[in-house]
Amino acid sequence: MSDFPEGSAHFFHRDDDEVDEELDKAEQEFFETIISMILYLNKNGLRLDAVREMIQMKVEDAFAQYPKLAEDCQWKNRTDQHDEDL
Repeated sequence: MSDFPEGSAHFFHRDDDEVDEELDKAEQEFFETIISMILYLNKNGLRLDAVREMIQMKVEDAFAQYPKLAEDCQWKNRTDQHDEDL
């Protein structure tokens, strides 16, 4: 039995062009989401410096939480157990 979820073998056998294309798409979607948030918040009265500070705080929080979330995800994938199963 594999340590990786079903279908993940495809991920490890993709060529660099496919991975680069997927990464470019994800970066563009992320950029569009961030721009939309900035425009919405600024249009509704928040100053740009306050919006930047809010985003920075969330990014720092996400990086702080990443190790535990990644570990939990890897454990769930290895054991095939999810929160609703526990």
